[in-house]
Amino acid sequence: MSLARESDAVLAAIIAMTARPELALAADLHAVEVALAKVSGALEVLRRQRIGRL
Repeated sequence: MSLARESDAVLAAIIAMTARPELALAADLHAVEVALAKVSGALEVLRRQRIGRL
């Protein structure tokens, strides 16, 4: 199980073996949430930099 936590490929293989595609969707949604949080943080940095220049 610890390997599945560290490797997306292992987690995907385990999910595929369970024949429960909804679990893969949950992992994909989490990846999207993480990506959106990173983008939000980057936008906030850019916004603060712009305000600092005014």
